[in-house]
Amino acid sequence: MENTVQAFLKNEHLQRSKNITYLVYFLFISMTLSFLPDIYLGLWDNLWYWFIIVFYLSSVIIIKKYFGTEYSAHWFLIGFNLTVFYFSSAIGRNSNLHLLFFVIILLIPSVLNVRSKRYVIFHTILPLLLVLILVLLDFNIFPRYAQINPYYENIFGKVNMILLFIVLPVVVWILVRSYQNIFNQLLESEKVLINKNTELSKTNKELDNFVYSVSHDLRAPISSVLGLIAISKLEKDPQQLIHYENLKEKSLLKLDSFIKDILDFSRNSRIEIKPQKINWQDYLTELTKEFEYLPEAKDIEVEINIKQEVDFYADKYRTGIVFNNIISNAFRYSDKQKEFRFIKIFGNTYKEKVCITIQDNGIGIKEEHQKKIFDMFYRASEDSKGSGLGLYILKETLEKINGWVKVESEVGKGSLFYIEIPNLK
Repeated sequence: MENTVQAFLKNEHLQRSKNITYLVYFLFISMTLSFLPDIYLGLWDNLWYWFIIVFYLSSVIIIKKYFGTEYSAHWFLIGFNLTVFYFSSAIGRNSNLHLLFFVIILLIPSVLNVRSKRYVIFHTILPLLLVLILVLLDFNIFPRYAQINPYYENIFGKVNMILLFIVLPVVVWILVRSYQNIFNQLLESEKVLINKNTELSKTNKELDNFVYSVSHDLRAPISSVLGLIAISKLEKDPQQLIHYENLKEKSLLKLDSFIKDILDFSRNSRIEIKPQKINWQDYLTELTKEFEYLPEAKDIEVEINIKQEVDFYADKYRTGIVFNNIISNAFRYSDKQKEFRFIKIFGNTYKEKVCITIQDNGIGIKEEHQKKIFDMFYRASEDSKGSGLGLYILKETLEKINGWVKVESEVGKGSLFYIEIPNLK
């Protein structure tokens, strides 16, 4: 949420900076056009004021570059007010230059940070105060230009009215454009907020389930070990004591596995994605070797065939979580009633992704469980040997790296897991 607000403020600041630049260029062109009557009427002495205006507009850009948009906006508005104030008095009421004060007020939201209320009030009152002074003193604050007679003043008035009708649409366009950008940013922020709320609701629900299930699953092995310790204290038979020790070891291994699942779940959400080069054939061969000493692995034939002709990069930590879960399940839930048991891993590597299928002829998964096996703490049967976190972590991990998984299974025949992982090269 904080990043969204910062992005919004940054975009708004950038838009105001652009608006100042657009207005400086536009005013330069407008003021240049306003001096054309001077040239036409031969009032060459007045061209010095054109150079003063050019200097003022240039100073706005320089201040923006070296001191920032905020200072530049203040100087732009103050300088514009003072310039209009001076020329309105020096040329006269009929020049219609004082109408530009109302244009200045319209410009305030497009160049100034409107969250600074005192500055907005100041820059709104300033042009109103200056036009009031002009009206009360009948536009006689500064000496009139000696060359300008009523005839010339009327010509300037008509030219300035034409320029005003050109300036106003441009100012309105800049305002509309600014507010459109702000509105679009607000819509994007709202979408982000909705997504964050959805994620938060999901997280809260998962947290409730997590706390309940973790407390139960952590206590179960501990309670079992404590019970075995109490029985062992009363037992005299050495063989029975060995049996109890084996049961304790089994409970502690289950606890260790569960804690490992929790750590994987936590790390997946916190650790940054680190792409590393992978040779899938070698990588999966190494992974399967970790399971060959499991009691369930006896007499299971493992076949691995991954075609790869391109360099592939993926997060090895996360891909390890994914394939460890599926391969370990393939071993653990093999069908001991079958004479020939197998695990086949095959796939193709493409420039954009790798597609891998893991097939086994184990006990399979009932159809009603297949849509739920990726839910947190879901166990497909009471005989489940895991924590119910493994496949959930697998799905969350794949989502983290923009991959996906699909399962097809039939009870008594085995399971197929389809996995796609994008190339992070």
